[in-house]
Amino acid sequence: KEGESGPHEPTIRESTSTPPRYYTEATLLRAMETAGKGVEDEELRDALKMNGIGRPSTRAAIIETLFKRGYMERCKKSLVPTEKGLALNSVVKTMRIADVAMTGEWEKELARIERGELSDDTFRKEIEAYTREITSELISCDKLFGSRDSGCACPKCGTGRMRFYGKVVRCDNTECGLPV
Repeated sequence: KEGESGPHEPTIRESTSTPPRYYTEATLLRAMETAGKGVEDEELRDALKMNGIGRPSTRAAIIETLFKRGYMERCKKSLVPTEKGLALNSVVKTMRIADVAMTGEWEKELARIERGELSDDTFRKEIEAYTREITSELISCDKLFGSRDSGCACPKCGTGRMRFYGKVVRCDNTECGLPV
């Protein structure tokens, strides 16, 4: 300890650790219900603690969607991520769409609307801006969506080129923003 003096003999101890257990459907539902433990902002943490991720009526459907889209599979009682799920996580984990605190922020804003401190129109506009932001972030990720030139100039700005990103066509001029 700090401030001690005298002879000290370091010891080396060998031990093993085990990785965290896989979720079961029950433990994943519980984790979604009690999300927010790692959020530093106390108000956001409380909002998440009160509401969790998703609504009680939608949590099971969210998990089923992960199965249907091939992001995880059942292995006995455990839920195990697939290669596709791990790949998607590695790409989006640093993006705004994966920000767990965002759910807490929305819950906090909804509480403000309920108290009459914020208009629902303001909140709707914030959601629209968020949706545009994450859509742009996802579309511009070459790891998720490769793009190819359409051979057409942008009809809005005239300087950019229209590019195909999966099923979306977008101007490559960042100042243009087509489509909006």
